[in-house]
Amino acid sequence: MSMAGSSAYVLLFVCTSNTCRSPMAEAMAKQWFEQNSLPGITFEIGSIALSDEYEPPNSPASQHGITVMEKRGICLKNHRSRLITKEIINQADFVYCVTARHAAKLHQMFPTIRAKVEVFPQDIHDPWHQDEIAYEICADQIYQALSIILPKLLQHLRKLIRKQQFFTQNFFTQFEAWLNHYGTKGLEQLGTTQNEKWIQRVIDSLVALGNVDGLKSMFDQTSLRTCHILALCCAAATKRHQALEFLADQCDDPIMKLGPQFIELFDEDGCIANRESIINLITSGVQTNSMPLSTKDLVITYLTKA
Repeated sequence: MSMAGSSAYVLLFVCTSNTCRSPMAEAMAKQWFEQNSLPGITFEIGSIALSDEYEPPNSPASQHGITVMEKRGICLKNHRSRLITKEIINQADFVYCVTARHAAKLHQMFPTIRAKVEVFPQDIHDPWHQDEIAYEICADQIYQALSIILPKLLQHLRKLIRKQQFFTQNFFTQFEAWLNHYGTKGLEQLGTTQNEKWIQRVIDSLVALGNVDGLKSMFDQTSLRTCHILALCCAAATKRHQALEFLADQCDDPIMKLGPQFIELFDEDGCIANRESIINLITSGVQTNSMPLSTKDLVITYLTKA
């Protein structure tokens, strides 16, 4: 999920019935993010059930769970359980399971899940139909786990942003001089490294320089889809029509056929005239469900910085 000027990520907590553990985790995570944030990053936090064997969908949170959360300044009275569906799981970016067993079941149900699935640092035992003390213990375990999980998540996203410091004019100048010296043979050697970070920057630079011959050489060497999509964004931003035509013909990827729509969303200075529309075009467009999370992150970060 994405919004103009920022990147939004969907976090899901998973337990058996979505009436005890995952609702508490969802609520405490929301409370944690009220105190901790990352500029330009927002989160949509939810929770789901893997099964309706024990509680039907739309069930309220356990009464002991409501009581325990009230002591922590959190209201669970309005919670209603949700049963997992393909649509819900396809919208998620990060999924946290309360036990390893739940993670295994999730992968069994959705073997092609694109979200990053993780397990709590230690399995959270189910307090279902136990006394309030069991819920207190469970809440403490969840709180301790979130104190590890959520800072780690923010650290991951900070690193992602730092890695995505895309090309500068200084890099362009140096790259153009290097290209003039080494030519196609140099590009072929770069392509064989399969270093995604460098290949991505080189392809972006070739697009910006309008060097279609160089693009052809690099695309012969690598099929990294992240690089292809970022090249498409760069070509649209710099209005390189020839590069867009090449990308559409060279890449067996329906997204590449959207080049003309992309170019219309950038103004004459190469700035995004309609940021939300172009992000939605990518994240809601052709083959979105099969787009790797890393690719989605790179594209959204690139566009929101443009």
